Amino acid sequence: MDRLWRKHPCILLIFLLILLAGSLVLPYIITDTPFILGWDMRTQYSSFYENLKTMMAEAGVSNTLPFYSWVSFLGNNFWGSKLFYYHNVFDYLALLLFPDMEYDRVVMIQSFFKLLLAGLCFYRYCSYHQYSSSTRIIGSLLFAFSSYSLDALKDPFFHSFYVFLPLYFLAMDRYLLEKKKVGYVLITAFLAITNYYHFYSLSVFSVLYFIYRYFCIHHKIGGFFRAALPLIGAYGIAVLIAGFALVPEFCNIITNDRVGQSSAFFLYDSVRTYFYVLTGLFIPSSIIANRSNDFASMYSYVSDNNTVLYVCLWAGSLCSLLLPQSVARGQQKGNRIFLGVILLFMLIPLGSSIMHGFSEPAFRWFQFPLFVNLTLILPYIENSSRIHRKGLRMTALLVSAVLVLGTPLLGLIQQIPPKEYAQEYCLILIAVVFLWLGYCALRCEKRSWLIAFTFTELLVVSWLSVYSNSAYRQFSRETIEGVTHVLGDKNELNEYLLTRNENNQDQFYRIDVDASSVYWDYSTNLNLNLKSQIM
Repeated sequence: MDRLWRKHPCILLIFLLILLAGSLVLPYIITDTPFILGWDMRTQYSSFYENLKTMMAEAGVSNTLPFYSWVSFLGNNFWGSKLFYYHNVFDYLALLLFPDMEYDRVVMIQSFFKLLLAGLCFYRYCSYHQYSSSTRIIGSLLFAFSSYSLDALKDPFFHSFYVFLPLYFLAMDRYLLEKKKVGYVLITAFLAITNYYHFYSLSVFSVLYFIYRYFCIHHKIGGFFRAALPLIGAYGIAVLIAGFALVPEFCNIITNDRVGQSSAFFLYDSVRTYFYVLTGLFIPSSIIANRSNDFASMYSYVSDNNTVLYVCLWAGSLCSLLLPQSVARGQQKGNRIFLGVILLFMLIPLGSSIMHGFSEPAFRWFQFPLFVNLTLILPYIENSSRIHRKGLRMTALLVSAVLVLGTPLLGLIQQIPPKEYAQEYCLILIAVVFLWLGYCALRCEKRSWLIAFTFTELLVVSWLSVYSNSAYRQFSRETIEGVTHVLGDKNELNEYLLTRNENNQDQFYRIDVDASSVYWDYSTNLNLNLKSQIM
């Protein structure tokens, strides 16, 4: 293996990424099981994808522009509501390559390639900073299969944003080091169109990141604002390029009653949230989220405003073990200050509220500090002589104590019987085992062993996070087909609507269905799949 990754590191990385991504989708293919049908996926994504498919087909036939349909958002700001879901480059590619494929299969194929692309984007970031082949491979695997990435599989358009993050931060670094701005303009405009929800959070986080990176490069804070002015101008140009999407989205957002609404400002209403922040770096939250009843599970805390607050910061045991090294005495002061500021944003609800558009605090913005955490451990993977051995051992012992004792202690405080969190606790103990295997791999100092350990850990965590979770494979193929065709064949329905009155073919029709009684717990919105796109 040593010779392989030294001569052809990118080929080895692609091979490992294919094996890991394939282990996620292959069980669904073999068992003919629908792929990760989360609630939003059932009630919204499939409907909007079908809506997009119909509009694109209609545009080709009638030579009219797409997006001129009000079928599923009659009376609302169509652009503002639909662009949230539609500006996903992967959906357009899927429509071109697989126009007749069912949506859950489309998402499965998309997810496979997104995982590959996430790893390759991080590999490009590492290559620019001239890390060795083994370091690039390890970092790329950790980023592609972090707990955030695995959890975002069920939210396709969130995951589409995540995979390109390394290119964005690479563009910022290239500006700071080479004063190049074109790449930043392009990636910023692309991400703005891809998902404005995360783009806003990224924009706020970028202010903190720029100051931090400026200090790391110049070892001073003075002059950073003057240095930032050209980049601010580049950001403005990128926003103007994406304005056709951002303007209607902004107009839609300011009318949203969630803006300005928050259940907490300075203190969270439950000790659980602080526990999640403490352990989220060490536990792959993707293996414990959504596994049991929300009221019984300790790791699916939902606020009064239905905002999920479990923390996805884990990016492998190597990250958990090495991150404290970057803030130890003698290391760069900027690391400690930056991570301290990020920690304040995590612990104070107002911080996450700001990151969430001044609405209910949510931890979806943690993808950005997760990326930074990985960049902080790369120098220690690159040069093992920098690792403080005693500090590494103390980190392993303290993290193990948090993982082993934290859950029972929280259960005692919250008066939750052990039987209600036994399943989650067993999964956490698996994380403890990998933590110590990672410790041994770091002490061994063999690159091939580090790669093998990283691959094995991510393989197990990926399995536990996805197919092993019964919540992600709760519906059969027959169930989905029965529900999606409950109103009959879509083409027949469209033809009926178009011909019911030839004088009114240009009018809009809405079919009213008591969704809760017809679609039970499967979906409240799939009747939209059967509606026509009347132009």
